[in-house]
Amino acid sequence: EKAIEFAPNSYSAINAKNKIQEIKKSSITATLSETYIPNQIGLMSFVSTNCDSIYIQLFAVDESTFDEMKKTSPIKFLKKLSVAKAFTICAHNKYDYRPKTFDAIFPAMESGHYIMWYSNRPFSEMQDTMKIGSTCAIIKILVNNIDFVYNSKNADLNYYVFDRQTGYPLENATIKIEMQKNKSIQLKRTDKNGYAYFNNILKYSRIGTIHVSYKNEKFSFDDYFYSNYNDKTSSFQKVYFFTDRQIYRPGQQVYFKGIAVKSDSNHSVLSNVNYQIMLYDANYQAIDSIKVTTNQYGSFSGNF
Repeated sequence: EKAIEFAPNSYSAINAKNKIQEIKKSSITATLSETYIPNQIGLMSFVSTNCDSIYIQLFAVDESTFDEMKKTSPIKFLKKLSVAKAFTICAHNKYDYRPKTFDAIFPAMESGHYIMWYSNRPFSEMQDTMKIGSTCAIIKILVNNIDFVYNSKNADLNYYVFDRQTGYPLENATIKIEMQKNKSIQLKRTDKNGYAYFNNILKYSRIGTIHVSYKNEKFSFDDYFYSNYNDKTSSFQKVYFFTDRQIYRPGQQVYFKGIAVKSDSNHSVLSNVNYQIMLYDANYQAIDSIKVTTNQYGSFSGNF
């Protein structure tokens, strides 16, 4: 400001004005889990600069909504939807122009698909033509209790569907695969061990969209497995590891679970197998360890 006052028409004054504008600019960045468990609170984290509050609205949608929203202004589209939850959180602004990092609670929501909108201004002040930017953003969120892992061998593709909280297999879950090339549909249901087998599915076409459903819960994603495959048969073991959140505060417990599988001709889970879970700090120094044993479903859990 002193540089501007001393020589208001100079290049230095122009640079100073731009720098002041940059320093005073507001911004918000959010970090959320891709999936939350129904009817349980979760964790989300924010980094905000020059913001007093963060306004949040959750809109319940279906899977087709995402494609429809791409065809118009996101704000204009959201104004047509019903609000499932609206709340405001404090951004801990100390008026020092520095970024503030803090956690917030993601509310307990029913199973389904949601769009979360957030901004440093109330939604009622949003103009239809407003673009998504540094202080206004939307995030797709899935709330459900099912998950899956998969493996492929040659042209075969195999899925294991399980409960996200217990790790137990889900029998009679439906997996519908839409092939990208010929638009055909492959439909299978999981057996009592949670498996669904698609033989030779990768031989002639690649996969477009995969739909997974169990009771009243469902979700879809694009996978794009290519049709070229390796005829060589191989066998390997793999552990799929999950934590209860992405970011932790000092002193918080870390809850984890995992599923051990073996990729061979049987595509089986690994039951009664011992593993050692190691916890390292930022300098990769071991600070704790736990020994676990997989149950009959190949899953294990614990906490640090």
